[in-house]
This record gives sequence, C-alpha cells and structure tokens, in this order.
Amino acid sequence: MGNIFSVAQEEEKPPIDCVLCGKAITGVSGGYSNYFSMVCSKCKKRIQGHFHSECMSEYRQVAEQNGGLICPHCRTDTVQDKQS
Repeated sequence: MGNIFSVAQEEEKPPIDCVLCGKAITGVSGGYSNYFSMVCSKCKKRIQGHFHSECMSEYRQVAEQNGGLICPHCRTDTVQDKQS
C-alpha cells in the first residue's frame, strides 16, 4: 500500500564546476567522486573541491616540477610572471 510520497524521487543536483579549470563537470551520475582538499605550496591557502580527472593529471605533473601543488590563482600569477 503506497502513495505518491512513498516513491523515491531523485533530486536534481546543481552543476558543479571544476576547481582547477572552472568548467562544469558533466557526465557524473550519483555522487561526485573526484574531490580533493590540499594546501597551495605557494600561498599556503587551502583549495578544495571537485575536479576533472584530466585537470588533476595536468596539475600533478606541474606539482612534480614545482615541488608542490600550486592553486589556480597562484598558477595564473606564475604564468603571467613568466610571460612578462
């Protein structure tokens, strides 16, 4: 004996942006599994959020070269410094 309230309805999840590139994460069903929380080795601020696997792969390569993870803000500054 059920009624309309006994039917589980899945709520629509709001879009989540990748904390590394800023673009929407698409094609994810259920929970969001790609999540991290780390401290930037340059500014010492904590960065945390969901990410694309491809973005993290790129960031890991850069982190290995720089001796630590650099947040998107500091990375932009570093790129601009190199271009100047």
